[in-house]
Parts: sequence; C-alpha cells; structure tokens
Amino acid sequence: MNKNLPKRIYTATVQKNPVKNSKLLTLEGEHDFGEDETVIIMAEKDFGQMQKMMEHQRKMISSFEVMLEEMKDDEKVKIGHQKEIIMELNNECSRFMNELSDTQGRLEEMYGLFDSLNGKYDELMTRNFNLDEQLKNKLEEAKQILQNVYAIKNRHPLTYIKERIPQSYIPLKNSSENKKPNKNYRLKNDKKVISP
Repeated sequence: MNKNLPKRIYTATVQKNPVKNSKLLTLEGEHDFGEDETVIIMAEKDFGQMQKMMEHQRKMISSFEVMLEEMKDDEKVKIGHQKEIIMELNNECSRFMNELSDTQGRLEEMYGLFDSLNGKYDELMTRNFNLDEQLKNKLEEAKQILQNVYAIKNRHPLTYIKERIPQSYIPLKNSSENKKPNKNYRLKNDKKVISP
C-alpha cells in the first residue's frame, strides 16, 4: 500500500435497490466524501495493482525528467561547442578580411607601379625609335664616307687632283689643245714678238 495514498476503510451496507442489477452501498460512520461526490469502490487486489501502475508511471515520469535534464545538458554542451565554432569562424573571417584589405592595398600599389613602368616603357620605346632612326642615318653617312674612301683609294693621284679642280677652271684645262695660233704672234729667236 502506498504511503501517499492512505487507505480509508469504511463499513458499508449493501442493500438491494428496486433498480434491476444495481446495488446501493451506504457508508456508515464519519467520512470526508461530499454528498454528490462520486465514489469508486474496488477490491484490495485491484487497488494494489492500481497503486503499482501509479508507481510505475511515477518512476517513468521521474526517468523522463532525468532524461530531459540530460538532454538539456547535452544541448547546452552542443550550443557551447557551436558558439566556440562560430567564434572561431568569426575570428577567421576577420583575419581573412584583414588579409583581403592588405592584398587590395598591395594590388593598388602594384597597379600604380605598373602604370609608372608602362609610362617609362613608352618613353624608352620612343627614345629607342629616335635612336634607331639616328643610327640608320649615321650608318648611311658612314656608308657614304666608306664609299668615298674606297673610291679615293682606288684612284690615281693625278685623277684625284684633276677631280679636285673647281668647276670654274675646267674649261681652261683643255684651252692649250683648242688654242688657235694668233696671227699677230710670231717667233723670232725663240721669243714671242707681236707684229705691228
């Protein structure tokens, strides 16, 4: 018998009721049931079984409460672990954002350096083009000088001297050959005498 459910024993008188198949129990003595309260009367064996069932239910409820507490504790541990993971991910994300910012700054510096070097490259290419043109002109001049040197080297000295005579003196070069004798001149004792 359960201590929480004290057994109340009453003396009952069973009387036949005019209603068929019904029995009337009259409780004698003092009792704490109300006038219109429904009272269930059962055998002691059935009452014992009911108490066992109630005890079993109470144990199950207690077991469920323990399981619920364990589940709560497990859930708290999982939540704490997840919070740690989230915190680590946030820290890693912050580090990644800092690295990304640094990388972006370095990229901007590299873009600036690239633009500067590209400008210098264009300047050097322009200078190289100008120097190339000057070199071509100098090579042409040197080639012409070499041709002149080879031409002078292969000439006879007299030919070189004749070719060095100015153009204004060229007609006089052949004047002795084309000169006609002057009738006013005659030789006398190997002297030039102009006749009157």
